[in-house]
Amino acid sequence: MGSFEGGEIMNCHDYKEEFVDENKSHKAKEVTAKIISAINMNRLKLTEGERPWRNFVISITELVWARNLHDGYLIHVHDHNSKHLTTLTI
Repeated sequence: MGSFEGGEIMNCHDYKEEFVDENKSHKAKEVTAKIISAINMNRLKLTEGERPWRNFVISITELVWARNLHDGYLIHVHDHNSKHLTTLTI
């Protein structure tokens, strides 16, 4: 399993996802699987900000529900044409 500052990433089943377009759900599921796999293998660092990753643009936001209590990450995935593909909450 991957790790991040402050703890350990949960396994692939401990996330929520939101698909924007049902016709694109197969592609969104593939992207989700790639992201979860990359995080678990330490190939994708969970640092805040927007950046290109493979053929996508990802935007990562750290979720904090109270002062200094880490609650996970919100990841938005877009293609290079700025079309939103999926949202993950880890």
